[in-house]
Amino acid sequence: MGECHNQLQREQCWKAVVQDARWRYDISYIARGKDDCVGSGAFGQVRPCVELSSRADRCVKSIVKETWWTRPAVVQEIELLEMVSGKHPNIVEYYECFEEISVIHLVLEYCSKGNLSNVILSKRFKEGGETLTAKISYQIAGALQFLRDLQIVHRDVKPSNLVFAEDEVVKLTDFGCACLADDAVQDLTDIKGTPIFFSPEIHQLPRGRGYSFPADMWALGICIYMMLCKGAHPFMKEGSALRTRDHHTGVFDVDWFTSWSARDALQWALMPHPGQRIQPNELMEHKWPHASMMVRSCKLVCIYIHTYIHTYIQTYRHTDIQTYRHTDIQTYIYVYIYIHINMYRHV
Repeated sequence: MGECHNQLQREQCWKAVVQDARWRYDISYIARGKDDCVGSGAFGQVRPCVELSSRADRCVKSIVKETWWTRPAVVQEIELLEMVSGKHPNIVEYYECFEEISVIHLVLEYCSKGNLSNVILSKRFKEGGETLTAKISYQIAGALQFLRDLQIVHRDVKPSNLVFAEDEVVKLTDFGCACLADDAVQDLTDIKGTPIFFSPEIHQLPRGRGYSFPADMWALGICIYMMLCKGAHPFMKEGSALRTRDHHTGVFDVDWFTSWSARDALQWALMPHPGQRIQPNELMEHKWPHASMMVRSCKLVCIYIHTYIHTYIQTYRHTDIQTYRHTDIQTYIYVYIYIHINMYRHV
């Protein structure tokens, strides 16, 4: 009975979309060529489009039906997207799908600020420093914990699949490689995803025991390292092959100015044994993201108080005694804030 119900849902997924669905969107990028491509997923390219009724920006993932297995794979992706869409702030939203003779289109949320692979070397990302990296890592760990609660393994966590809806709000996208898994065992043996983000247990296939949810945390660890080290990979140099021995033993170097708490979080995320690897909820509770965000809060408070005191002094500057007293107060407040910022700087 359950199998028949699932089959009925699959059929409804396609029949519920009326034949003129494609006329609800402006997808004229087809005529304009490839210049508007904003990314490519596991099975197709992603381009911007416009919903004609609301004039809202969307993006459409177009998947060419080249082989007989394309459609079942897309149906599985849609089912997983429907499970997660709109239920977590750091997972991209899915709206609907429609089909043409040779192409299947998935309409998704449009994140206009680019993906992490494009932003990672930008000026605004460098200005954000380790604090922004910690904030992004916290958000993606939350998304992975949400997927784990639903027993979903993403299997393709990488910078190009982390898109910015706002300057400091990132979302996980592209569920073309995702699948359901049992939380109790590591029984996934089919290899999906991007090789340079594979965990050691995936590299050991087909001789290994398989892999499961910890593989996503390894990939997130690679992303964190790339954010901290200007796009570099922890186990390979540009133009060179993967250092297999370091990859399997978890040996890597970081920049000298990386905080000790960030090093500790990285060490646990890139633990070779999946059973010892940090879990998403543990990374969210780690002192690194909390300490980094605390430093930023102190800096913002410092800026606010500086502006307030400067305005206050300018208001009462006609009295020399009052100006002296307020300047004295300003000095004490700055010293207090400086001490508290330094308490967290090397955490």
